[in-house]
Amino acid sequence: MHTSEDPAKLLPASGPDPRQEGSTNPMVYRREDYVGAIRHLVIFAVDSCVLFFLLFPLTLIAIPFGNLRSNNPMPFVVPFWLILCWVYLTVLKPSRFRSVGYWIADARIITIYGKPPSPWRMTMRLMWAALYLVPYFTVSIFTDLIWTTMNVERQMLRDLIAETRLIRNQAKPIGVGKVSRCLFTGLGIAVFYARVHPKKDDV
Repeated sequence: MHTSEDPAKLLPASGPDPRQEGSTNPMVYRREDYVGAIRHLVIFAVDSCVLFFLLFPLTLIAIPFGNLRSNNPMPFVVPFWLILCWVYLTVLKPSRFRSVGYWIADARIITIYGKPPSPWRMTMRLMWAALYLVPYFTVSIFTDLIWTTMNVERQMLRDLIAETRLIRNQAKPIGVGKVSRCLFTGLGIAVFYARVHPKKDDV
């Protein structure tokens, strides 16, 4: 497990404030501004329920159309499920509207540079979460939640790998950091991820 330097030892701004979100610099936040395990769990539970209640009426609407084409409506229904889940989890979540889970947990998702992640990056993040459903895969939602207690940025492995961060909605960066590529081995897997930590004051 890696530890971070003291956030007080951040590089001071010179000229335009490099701590401005959306810059080309990796952003560092206070530890309490990162979303912890409890809020991660709330987001997961709420958004799962929202998707269920969205998929249920969609299924009732889609089944009659599927029955008109074949006796098995599922090949017609499943694409609608996938499209709805993808839009909700990869397009809505990083937008200014956010998901219901993000609203309740007072959270938003950004890249390590403070920008809203693209649908492509969110899709990569979603693909990692889909591995939770793979039989015998050593990482589950619960082991990933445990990982949030083991790193300074309180992030799940999927966010560390996708270079995204879940933070409080009103959180502001406290400084500019640097990125180190770290190797995590454990639970039967070995992954590289981007760790953001403060720069030491070289003045």
